[in-house]
Amino acid sequence: MEEEKGASNAQILWSACQSLARAVKITSPDVTIRPLEHEIKAVSKAAPKEDPLVCAAIRSIPEEAAKRGVFPEDALRERFLKVENVARRLAMVPEEGAALPIYLLSYLQSFLIIKTANPIPKKELEDEPIDVNSLNTYDILQRAR
Repeated sequence: MEEEKGASNAQILWSACQSLARAVKITSPDVTIRPLEHEIKAVSKAAPKEDPLVCAAIRSIPEEAAKRGVFPEDALRERFLKVENVARRLAMVPEEGAALPIYLLSYLQSFLIIKTANPIPKKELEDEPIDVNSLNTYDILQRAR
């Protein structure tokens, strides 16, 4: 009987955690920011009272995310793709701005450059220092992707 109760509690906790994960990943198109307070309370209610792992996980969630809400993952991905597209179009334009022909050339260049799938160098993956000034816009975008 005790084992069945433990299994039932584990299923309830798993379900509450899945609800929280779904709230962070996907939301309806008309809602941009969704508060997580309801899902967080469901997880803490479903968890055993003194479970250190669950308590630590819940404490690590910022208060602002619970009250105000967070952008869902799919909305952030969509925004990143828009920013990436604009950054590719303006790759040749310096920070200070430029004349209109430079903007036009940069826009045309964005159609001619092929997105390569070059792997990130092993040195960078091992956290060795790199010269960030040597990276161009396309290198930065590839690493961000």
